[in-house]
Amino acid sequence: MSKKHDNKSMNSQPRLLSSYFSCLYRMTDRHLSNPNSHRFILIAIFLILGMASMFFRPLYAAELNGSLSSEMYFWEAGDSSHIRPYESIRADLIAWRPEPYRQLSFHTYLRWTTDLSDKFATDPQTYIYDSYLRLAGYPSGSNIYLGRQFVYSAAGSAFIDGLRFKYNVSRAFKFDMYGGSNVSGTEPEKVQSLSDNAVAGMRLSYILGRSNVFGLNWMMRRSDGSIAYHRVGFDLNSGGRAWNMYNRVSYNAANLRLAEFLSRVSWTRSKWYISGEFNWREPSVPGNTLFTLVEFNRYKQIRLELNRALWQHLRLVTRFNYDFFTEEDSWNASLGLNGGIWSLSWRHKTGYGGDNDGLVGFTNIRLYPTLELYASANFSRYRVQDMQEELSDSYMTTLGIQKNFGKSTTVRAEGQYLRNAVRNDDTRFYFRFVKGFSFASHGEDGE
Repeated sequence: MSKKHDNKSMNSQPRLLSSYFSCLYRMTDRHLSNPNSHRFILIAIFLILGMASMFFRPLYAAELNGSLSSEMYFWEAGDSSHIRPYESIRADLIAWRPEPYRQLSFHTYLRWTTDLSDKFATDPQTYIYDSYLRLAGYPSGSNIYLGRQFVYSAAGSAFIDGLRFKYNVSRAFKFDMYGGSNVSGTEPEKVQSLSDNAVAGMRLSYILGRSNVFGLNWMMRRSDGSIAYHRVGFDLNSGGRAWNMYNRVSYNAANLRLAEFLSRVSWTRSKWYISGEFNWREPSVPGNTLFTLVEFNRYKQIRLELNRALWQHLRLVTRFNYDFFTEEDSWNASLGLNGGIWSLSWRHKTGYGGDNDGLVGFTNIRLYPTLELYASANFSRYRVQDMQEELSDSYMTTLGIQKNFGKSTTVRAEGQYLRNAVRNDDTRFYFRFVKGFSFASHGEDGE
């Protein structure tokens, strides 16, 4: 390509970009406030990607990676039979990358399902789990996310249609903020009103010394026009050569009371691994409902775990959980052996008016480098209430096989059987096919 042609092309690009973004702004102003135009954000993202590929693809390499998944689930419920397919796609498109740490990319995860034999009222269903643009390195040390995404901090989590900005101010100080509208669980295909269902949050974190990370967190979520969730708090993660400790405190700013205290510690040395956790928190109910006005018990839970290496891949695994949530305390414990490709353990649970004792095991056997056989079983005897004199039996087994074709194709077939006091005979079958894909195109300079 000649220099004269290059200069002409580069001079025409600003005028085309100006016209394009002016048109995009008018479309945004007209459609963003319309809740029925739920496809608008996706259309806008694809338009931006198309323009980015048009202007920058001749100069820089583009990459597309992802997977296509097709699943089929067969089961019976009462007098009806169900055949439910799940079709999904995950894709990551790098449209522009002038430098290793600077790029424009698009990430998506879509899933569609229905029932082929006996449809529910919600069928067919389309889920958009991820669909966002990511701009990295502008400015240096930053990441900007625009679109549908999952956001999380120590103050809470949310699934939003919006904007997120993460910035590493220095090696020790990091800044993270986000805002948008909450995604509806019943109508995930729609973009909700920002004024009625807004979500906003922020996190500031600072590294103290070598291994201590201190964070300040804030999150607010609205529902039906009023504040349903409002948390502020801090967390501290500390660690040493053999130990780690995490502490978190959250305050309910909507109802003006302490919301949560969490403390978790773990210790590893030679053949031992020991961990413990204490969690005290209020129930997760919206702050704009009557449930926040009634008397309630707070969750108070203790968790302990101990692992001990015995010989080669063989380990002793024990777990214990105690719940102080109700007047009648409940607890559960397990004791077992784990051999890497197999596990066998005994589990016991007491509380909430019932008892449960069971034997649980699984195995995963590699028959060939590309062929695996796996199985699991759960046999238990239980009582759902104290007045029940006789114990009920429960049996659950799974048997499956998985075949890998190369590095990107996987086929799985699985059968499940369940029998208990409620279901006399429940047999299910599951099939899955996954195909990965990867494409790359190089710029004219050969990069």
